Amino acid sequence: MFLGTGLINSGGNLWRFRRRLLNSCFRKDILKGHLSIMNEKSLILVESLKKETREDFTKVKKPISECTLNIIHDIIFGRHEDENKSELRGLINSIKWGMRFVVERVMNGFLWPHFIYFSTKRGKELKKHEKIVKDFTRSRIQQRKQKLMERNFSTREANETPLLDLLLEYHFKSTDFTENDLSDELITMVIAGQDSTTVAISWILYMLGLHEDIQTKVYEELDLIFDGDCERHVTLEELKEMKYLKSVIKETLRLYPPAPFMARQVHKDVNICGYQIPKGTTCVVLPPMLHRDEETFPDAERFDPDRFSPENSQGRSPYAYIPFSAGPRNCIGLSVNYNYITKLAIAQKY
Repeated sequence: MFLGTGLINSGGNLWRFRRRLLNSCFRKDILKGHLSIMNEKSLILVESLKKETREDFTKVKKPISECTLNIIHDIIFGRHEDENKSELRGLINSIKWGMRFVVERVMNGFLWPHFIYFSTKRGKELKKHEKIVKDFTRSRIQQRKQKLMERNFSTREANETPLLDLLLEYHFKSTDFTENDLSDELITMVIAGQDSTTVAISWILYMLGLHEDIQTKVYEELDLIFDGDCERHVTLEELKEMKYLKSVIKETLRLYPPAPFMARQVHKDVNICGYQIPKGTTCVVLPPMLHRDEETFPDAERFDPDRFSPENSQGRSPYAYIPFSAGPRNCIGLSVNYNYITKLAIAQKY
């Protein structure tokens, strides 16, 4: 459901083909072109949070969710000056409820058979949310196609080239990447990027609120970078300078990773720590448990960004910390965009 044959669900030769195609969409020069979008939307988020934080208790998830979807929408589909805000909010709502239903189904083996699940009230609601997401995506594809036809199929713009344009460019030239394939990949990007980024930023703000000493260090680092001018846009080089903020983000994702579990199929017999795992077995990796291994992260429940300082990271296995998975099927360049969006949102907030 939802993701169809998108990158997350595909395997074998289909996955390899799609992975190569999508990798080309996440080059640094393309991401740099989208930085202005991230800056503008992050400043809007700050103004929204200023209004919300006049009370003792603030629910930050809704404005953060709208901000991240607006950023991801403009990066993937391009800017829409006549944007229908209620349409975007409807998309957010369908993603939220749709993914909640999917997780509920995954956790209940009795609901795995299609003929059982889709006869339930939840299954029928999931179908409705899936239709909203797919209709939105197909509408955007048709709009971009029309614009490209008006420009005589010249897809490249000076800056902010939407990822949809890059994929349409391949779609126009190839018969092995249909419009349905394109739609599946776009939905995968939106869902994979929007919800996880929203949750991460919410957790980061929460952890900074709990730890005023760490909050002060972040503020001091950002004050040096911005030099008092917090209204201006952040450059790519300045994002790279936010080393302590990067450690804060990593430590938050260690405790609260965006993907609570990952499933992988074993392609050959393997012995791990004396346990024989036969070929074809589906194994589930749990990052929240892995990230709390006391041998790798002593006093693992304590929030300590200094765990990710250069000196403390030396010698640590690259597979000890996997918020975006690891190996060939690690999260595609969305994790790069994810870090940029998160840094910008937190940087502008402080």
